[in-house]
Amino acid sequence: MSLAADAEDKTEKHPVTPGVATPARELYGVMLLERGMAKEALGAFETTLRKEPNRFGAYAGAAKAAENSGHQAKARQYCEKIVEIAWWRGQDQDRGCRRPRIFEDPLSGIQCRSTP
Repeated sequence: MSLAADAEDKTEKHPVTPGVATPARELYGVMLLERGMAKEALGAFETTLRKEPNRFGAYAGAAKAAENSGHQAKARQYCEKIVEIAWWRGQDQDRGCRRPRIFEDPLSGIQCRSTP
């Protein structure tokens, strides 16, 4: 999986085409996290976010990996970004509402609470 992620990192996509559904490096992070390798998973998710910013799944994985590896401040930062992304996706454009949001991902088990 690491080799697949490395190979994908070396390829450039055309700026007009959509990105991949889920980058190999993000999938590698999920695999590492499931194997209990939270520190390595955090590195994989952070690498994904540098190349492809604002990926919801990569932020969720990074938050869980940071939490599991004892980096509570980083986990909180990633949670805040998750809530921000979720809020912007569900924002009421007409009313411009700004209310506290809670995000819970049943797959990763990550729970985030913030006021965007």
